[in-house]
Amino acid sequence: MQHIVVRTSRPEPLIKNLGWKKNGAGLKINTRFGFGLMDAHAMVLAAKEWVSVPTQVSCSFNMELR
Repeated sequence: MQHIVVRTSRPEPLIKNLGWKKNGAGLKINTRFGFGLMDAHAMVLAAKEWVSVPTQVSCSFNMELR
């Protein structure tokens, strides 16, 4: 669901506001507006065709500072 919301959000109506940047995936993001306005219709269409992504992997490393 998280991927669908992010990929179907629309930044265009809010783009004149300051703070928009592209993230590592090439998507526009703003600290105030996230990825933009959610588009329910686009989410439903995307969900009908969606192929699940692999399970999220979280890596951590404990380091002792001396």
